[in-house]
Amino acid sequence: MIARYVFNFQITAERARDTLPPWLTPELIDGTAILSFCPYLLRRLHIAGQPSLFGLSTICSAPRITANDGERRVAWVPARQATARVVGLGAQWHLSTQRFEHIRATFPTAVDDGQFEVVWPASQQVFRATLTPQPASQPMHTSTVFATTHAFERYFTCESAWSPSMTRDHFMKLDLVAAGTQYRPMDVTSINWSAAGPDAIFDSAFVGIGGKYCWTATDLARRALHTV
Repeated sequence: MIARYVFNFQITAERARDTLPPWLTPELIDGTAILSFCPYLLRRLHIAGQPSLFGLSTICSAPRITANDGERRVAWVPARQATARVVGLGAQWHLSTQRFEHIRATFPTAVDDGQFEVVWPASQQVFRATLTPQPASQPMHTSTVFATTHAFERYFTCESAWSPSMTRDHFMKLDLVAAGTQYRPMDVTSINWSAAGPDAIFDSAFVGIGGKYCWTATDLARRALHTV
């Protein structure tokens, strides 16, 4: 992985519960849930045991909420996006995940300095942000939820994620092994995410640099879609 961005928005516990399937409960911080938007740049993609797909690179993104499935802390990822259509098709075939949405994306030329844009051509959703570098002497961001970068990492890091699958009433669990990513806070001078909604309050942004990621599909479970 080259870079992973995390833009955090505060939402109410009620909205988080309405967003999650009924068998997941939101992880709250002082009564507040966090809705994150996570664009990331991947290079040298490959299926485990197979060679890299000809140096294939893509920009992917996903919204997520940290939750609990009754056994552990997990991420709920209701949708996934990619600029490379072959990545979405490959993930659907190999992992039985839900259909990837095609996006157009522009990353800053520097990791934490410049314009950031993700556009969903099919639905006209848009995410835009302007990033500025933090001074080297500035050790902390302006988050009102996470006291330190380490506190953010503890909250954000989950070993598993649940997502919709290709079958309507089944959900896919992906386990993630990640190593070597170093996070740091970013300054955001402007931000607009159309899907966040008017009640979402922007809280903080971080960028993770480098690291290796391995996703493994470990369960395809039938679960209730709605509370009866």
